[in-house]
Amino acid sequence: MRGIAVVLLAGALAGCASVSSHDPVFAPAPEKSAFAGVYGIPGEKGAISLLVRRRDASSYEAFLFDPEEPHEEGMAAEFSVVPLGVGDYALQVSCIASRKDDGKGPWEMGPPGFLYWTLAMARPHGDYWLGFNLTDAAAAALSAKYKQTHGEHGIELAGLPPDRARAFFSDWLGMQIAEGGDRVLPVMKKLDASSDDAQFKNPTTCRQAMHQ
Repeated sequence: MRGIAVVLLAGALAGCASVSSHDPVFAPAPEKSAFAGVYGIPGEKGAISLLVRRRDASSYEAFLFDPEEPHEEGMAAEFSVVPLGVGDYALQVSCIASRKDDGKGPWEMGPPGFLYWTLAMARPHGDYWLGFNLTDAAAAALSAKYKQTHGEHGIELAGLPPDRARAFFSDWLGMQIAEGGDRVLPVMKKLDASSDDAQFKNPTTCRQAMHQ
């Protein structure tokens, strides 16, 4: 899981051009889209399993598992989904925890506050693109356009009304896709019956990881 963990940690936990906020940019609202299921993310040793399930009426939980047996869990997150239109979304991450050493190390919590990712209908293949960060130059241009703070740890959102925030995330997503590389990851939904293997039934949630 090391290859994907590097990208996730760099883009989500400490990415120099990621997006975060001390307060939620969007109020949680029930989401009708059916994101629950098991997905695959390409990794160095095969497809890494991404399990997504509903936590409550307005949020989801996500878990990453190593592709090799015994399928160690490497990351847990909690997020809400904000539609941006045309099948794209902003993911408002309220809790994230990860484990080093291919899922065998202790749980480490992400920074406090809200982290943001993006989810796009796949271009040009797969089911989705999952976006994380930008180059510093692109992030500086984006933060200047929306008059937001671009500091050492990325863009810190504050004071954007919902419509302006959606425009920000749509622009951010477009820039991620244009830059490509490790700015976006292809995520492909598994449709086979083996997606619900027993080893994925009772993963450690992000909130449980907080207390370990």
